[in-house]
Amino acid sequence: MNNIKSAALAIVVVSAGLRLSAQNVLINGSFETGTFTGWDITAETGNLAVSSSEGSTDGIYSAIFNTAGSPNGGLLSQTVPTTIGDFYELKFSFGAYGSGGMQQLAVDAIGASTLLNVRAAAPTASIPTTFGAFQYFFQPDSSSTTISFTDIASGDISQSDGVLDNVVLLHFPSVPEPSTLALTAMSSVAGLLALRRRK
Repeated sequence: MNNIKSAALAIVVVSAGLRLSAQNVLINGSFETGTFTGWDITAETGNLAVSSSEGSTDGIYSAIFNTAGSPNGGLLSQTVPTTIGDFYELKFSFGAYGSGGMQQLAVDAIGASTLLNVRAAAPTASIPTTFGAFQYFFQPDSSSTTISFTDIASGDISQSDGVLDNVVLLHFPSVPEPSTLALTAMSSVAGLLALRRRK
C-alpha cells in the first residue's frame, strides 16, 4: 500500500514539474516598458495607450482602449513562435475604468486556422478599476500564432476605458505518455526505497 501511495505521489510530483516548466512566450505582457514594445497596434478608429493611471494587476502600467471617450476598434496583437500540438494557456486581466457602456474585447489566436475566438467582458466600470481574470487553452496548428485583442466596447463608452494587463501565454511542453509517467514514478519509488534501506 505504501508503494502505491509513493507511486501516486511521484506521478503528482512529475505532473507538477511539467506545469512548473511552462514558459511564458509573450513579450511585454504587462506593458512595464511603458510602451507597446513587442506588440503591433492598429488604432485608426480606436485609441490605444499605455498608462499608469487607470490600474493594473502586475506592475504599474496597463494597456488602455478607447481612452478619453475615443471610438472603439483598437487592435493589439503579438505573433509568437509556437509548437504544433503542444498546449498553450492564454491568461490576462481585463477591467473597465470609469462608468458607462460595456467594455469588451474580442480575443483571438490565429495560426493556420482560428484556434481561439472568444469575447471577454469586463466587470462593471469603476474607479479604481475592478479587473476580471480570464483564461483560455488552445493547441497550435502552425509554427507561429498571432494573439490579438480587439476593442468591441458597446453603448455609451464616453465615460469608461477598457484596461488590459498581465497578458501571459504559457507554453506547456508535450506531456509524456502514461507509460512514461509510470516508469518515472516507479523510478522515484525505487529511489525512495533505496534511501530507506540505507538508513
